[in-house]
Amino acid sequence: LTDKHYIFKGDCSHVNDTHVPYALLQRVAVAADGVRVGDCLFTLGTDRVMREVHVVRKGRHSQTGIYSPMT
Repeated sequence: LTDKHYIFKGDCSHVNDTHVPYALLQRVAVAADGVRVGDCLFTLGTDRVMREVHVVRKGRHSQTGIYSPMT
């Protein structure tokens, strides 16, 4: 994930739900560099269930390579 990849932030209203139905997902994407600690994101678990989770830390890892964040 690069800074300019798009990601869907949630409104944190479904953090304690056991799953979030697809119909309730946010439809507005933000650039990943706009995500802050305390925001909420959607995650798909190995059980294929969508959940909303809090961002608890944010970091950066740099590597050299080829990428296309605007695909």
